[in-house]
Amino acid sequence: MDCRGALCASGSGAMLRLKFSGLDPSKLYECIFFANRGGTQYAHWSEDAFVSIEAADSFHNESSPGTGYNGIEDPRTLIMNGFNTLKGCIVRFTRIRVGEDGVFFLRQVESNAKVKAIYANAVMLREYVL
Repeated sequence: MDCRGALCASGSGAMLRLKFSGLDPSKLYECIFFANRGGTQYAHWSEDAFVSIEAADSFHNESSPGTGYNGIEDPRTLIMNGFNTLKGCIVRFTRIRVGEDGVFFLRQVESNAKVKAIYANAVMLREYVL
């Protein structure tokens, strides 16, 4: 996976929202999200963001160590998106089941007023194999 490019949203109230559609409600999916601004000057928790799963009927949150969430049912994960180069923390939702509309979203928002921008470098979606 090449993570050199990035989506970026900046300013007060910055938000990135990714829509996944056309999914089969009879199948399960896995979605992984990686964010990294890439500069050591951003290696502090004032450069973090929340990534949430929305509109999924069910899921498990299995994000990596170094992120912040409260168990497998938590739809929101705190991720350091300033300097994530060395830790490589990811937000990971498994066993995603969508409704009849075949849609779910990932939404990233700043975690506090000090965050100047939020980033998305890589996203993976695949059918989940049991």
